[in-house]
Order: sequence, then structure tokens, then C-alpha cells
Amino acid sequence: MEGAAYVNLEFIIYDFKFWIMDKIEVIKKIEEIVATIVNHHNFALTADSRPNEVAGWDSLANAMIVKSIEKEMNIQFKFSDMMAWQSVGELADIVIKKKDETHI
Repeated sequence: MEGAAYVNLEFIIYDFKFWIMDKIEVIKKIEEIVATIVNHHNFALTADSRPNEVAGWDSLANAMIVKSIEKEMNIQFKFSDMMAWQSVGELADIVIKKKDETHI
């Protein structure tokens, strides 16, 4: 019985690590897109980063970034999705959710 609990816990830990890697990969992809749009790479995005912390990430750049994310990730945002995030981590969570929805 203890072995079964250990196997389940091992699976949960593996699944959690996989999710973390996914989020980190999405944040790195967002960073690449932002760097292309704002035309510099004088920043490093983290889950806590906010658009106002990156020079050139204004409302026009944001619209271009969102469109590029949709194209690169093959997803479609709703208006409510765009109002639901304030940090890059929250945006990454929405991207992951959208990707999961397209694979159901």
C-alpha cells in the first residue's frame, strides 16, 4: 500500500515539474516576442514582471505582442483574457490554458 502512495506522489511531482517547465518555456517565448516588438533585449522577464517595467512595452506594443503570441502559440485570446492578467506569469498561465483547450 505504501508503494502505491509513493508511485502516485512521484507522478504528481513529475507532473508538477512538467507544468513548471511549460510555464518557464512560455515565459521565455513571451520574452523573445517582446524583445522583437520593443526592438531591444535590455530585460529578463520573470513570472512577476509587468509590462510597465520594460522600456517600449506600451499599449501599441502590447497589442502587437498579444497578436504575435496568438500567432506563435496558435491560440486565440478573448477580450476577457486580456483583462485578466497584469504580470507575465499570469499571461503565461492564460497561454497554457488556451494551449490545453486546443488539445482537448
